[in-house]
Amino acid sequence: MKRRVITGFLAILMGLLSLTGGVSLADLPRGYNQRACGFDMNRNGVIGEVADAQVADGVTTDPDGDGIDEDIIYVDAVSGSDTTGDGSAGNPYKTVQKGLDACDGPGDGAEDIVAISGRFYEATTIKQSGITGYYTRDNFQFPNNPAMLIGWDKDNDGEYPPYDTDDIAVLDGNISVNNLDWAIRAQSFRKCLEIAHISISDYGSDAWTNCGAMKLFNWAGTDQRHFYVHDVEMSNINKAISDKSNRIVMEWWGNPIFYAAIINCQVDGFASYFVRGSPNSPSGHFRFQNLTLKAHGIGGNETDHWTTGWKLWGTHSDVEIIDNVLDAQPDLWDANGARQVWIGVAQCSQDWTIRNNEFIDSIRCVTTQGYAAGFCESRPVDNILIDRNIIRNTWPGWMGQASAVSIGHGPHANATVANVTVTNNFMYYHDPNNLAAGWYNAITCKAAIDSGTQPGTVTIVGNTIYGLRPMNQWTGPCYGIYIAPTR
Repeated sequence: MKRRVITGFLAILMGLLSLTGGVSLADLPRGYNQRACGFDMNRNGVIGEVADAQVADGVTTDPDGDGIDEDIIYVDAVSGSDTTGDGSAGNPYKTVQKGLDACDGPGDGAEDIVAISGRFYEATTIKQSGITGYYTRDNFQFPNNPAMLIGWDKDNDGEYPPYDTDDIAVLDGNISVNNLDWAIRAQSFRKCLEIAHISISDYGSDAWTNCGAMKLFNWAGTDQRHFYVHDVEMSNINKAISDKSNRIVMEWWGNPIFYAAIINCQVDGFASYFVRGSPNSPSGHFRFQNLTLKAHGIGGNETDHWTTGWKLWGTHSDVEIIDNVLDAQPDLWDANGARQVWIGVAQCSQDWTIRNNEFIDSIRCVTTQGYAAGFCESRPVDNILIDRNIIRNTWPGWMGQASAVSIGHGPHANATVANVTVTNNFMYYHDPNNLAAGWYNAITCKAAIDSGTQPGTVTIVGNTIYGLRPMNQWTGPCYGIYIAPTR
């Protein structure tokens, strides 16, 4: 075995956590917050104003105030009819798919808005795009006149489900014989979509080969851009089924994808993947913010029960995973011997910001994977920022496994990890009742290549690491930061 000495690329500065302005990590908002209105209909950058809460109220015909009446289609699971209904608030359709089929697309200059009320046992397909265009909020592009699938504010009080319990808008996959596979699909390629203020439950709980909550991206057609999902509560997605690579809560495959945002949503109980895919080049600008994700793997042997948050590879850039709460909750599922990772920064992808997240009882929080044979070796994983996260692990079942942050290696310069910055994180792996709990190391760095010079710099600075495990030949050593040779 050849031992490789890593030199000339690694800058390590270890110190205590320090944030400017007296802000502590505990003060920063994270995770999903149920709110009455998450819309910004007047596109002024302020969410939830009175002017924003007039969409799908059964009365207002121009809820974004642009002088063009939208095509608003109402659906009611209880009082609607697909036979005699006309999609108006007074005479709604009965099924979501009927409402989506009634959309006529952007050709008439008016966006389609499908507003739903009730509980629907359907697998639905979005067939139309919104009107091309965007506005900028928080340094991100959002669709200006999207096609929308949203909850109906049926009592017209300016509050939307699931916050307003007087109104419900639920896609339910739990039918009498077998659960449904997908809640929402987009037919072919779509642009400018907004999905908001609905709930999705119990999809993909049977032995489907492909299943999840939202399949919005496709291989056919040209680029796909300006997707916005917010204020959606999901539960029991792909739960209790064997792991497969295409069992994904929100599938992220397809032709080039630009400006897709998943903000202020919750997934309570999912197996396999939250997001997985390899968008075609060029792609980029993905924002995942204020999410609460709770894992729930499945029973069985080690090879078929695990959970993964994100695994994205390919020549895309600018991925933001910020302000989230990520709970592995291993005490609720058969986690002993399982595999679990939250964020897989995979081969060829660049420009990731992983900031201000809270990781709870995860075996692997962030893994930068520079190489997988045969899967995109055209450029290095580069410019990865892991900053101001809280990482706690006290689950004894993860004893002596993996690391909170793992920085990978590869056989050549385009198939390894280049520049990574790990700063101002708080990492805690200690259970006073079980001194053997926790990871081997808080941070493991194996960044190196088989030949030539490693292409970047790894900087580790300003982190607080607290852990206590016995160090002996049986359990193996544990370190706060471990710089490992790869050969």
